[in-house]
Amino acid sequence: MDDNNYSVIGRNIKNLRIRKKMTQEELGAATLTCRSTVSLWERGEKRPSKEDMSRLTEVFGVSVESLTSDNDADNASETTGNNTFLEKMDESAENLERAHKKMTASIDFLFFENQQKAMLDEQLEREKKEIALICIIGIIVLLGMLFLYCLHVNRTDKTGQLKEGPLVIEIVDESVDIP
Repeated sequence: MDDNNYSVIGRNIKNLRIRKKMTQEELGAATLTCRSTVSLWERGEKRPSKEDMSRLTEVFGVSVESLTSDNDADNASETTGNNTFLEKMDESAENLERAHKKMTASIDFLFFENQQKAMLDEQLEREKKEIALICIIGIIVLLGMLFLYCLHVNRTDKTGQLKEGPLVIEIVDESVDIP
């Protein structure tokens, strides 16, 4: 193939790329090459390999002849079929996006559920501590009341009059026999 044929292929690639509203970078990704390779093709400085030509026909939906002929590539007829390479790529991208959204929603749900569980666990621990504190305070109050009762009993006689003298705490054994 001569240099002129390289420029024909390059011109056709460029026209088809522009017609598909693709950038050189997008075409490079679609053909598994890079932007600079696409640029070399379009300038006629490099010819696409057989594999590249095959990918280009899939991406553009045209025949190899329409890529290599001197006819205007804008008038080249596209191959028929519902699923061209770009349509498949778009469909795959949409599927990936849907899957990404589902995964994100699942992760958000799990994070929220874990966060909510942690908050409930913290609240339960606080409530346990509050109940223990209330029980301790209740026991202290009961002991205090018992002490005051003992004081009152020891400081009064049987008539209810206050006894004179120091406070004496007597432990009385009043055991009861149960028949």
